[in-house]
Amino acid sequence: MEETSSPGVAALRAALAARRMPLAELERRIGVAYGTVSHWLAGRQRPSLHGALQLQRLLGIDASIWETSEEAGRRVQAPIDSPALAATGS
Repeated sequence: MEETSSPGVAALRAALAARRMPLAELERRIGVAYGTVSHWLAGRQRPSLHGALQLQRLLGIDASIWETSEEAGRRVQAPIDSPALAATGS
């Protein structure tokens, strides 16, 4: 099932419309292959971490908007479960 109404897709659509930026221009500026942004907009793929960070830098779209709830949960829990924190007693 395609998720064309995800927050990331909505934010990307709005940013492109506001800037009147063609997809090919965005792809060139963030360094992804031709057609990649179309896949993101259709919900067939999500940006890689690199792509998400480039969208954040160029368009101001928070990179974390592309995370699934499961990925966000792991990111939040990672420091708690970290062996480095256990060793320091934090």
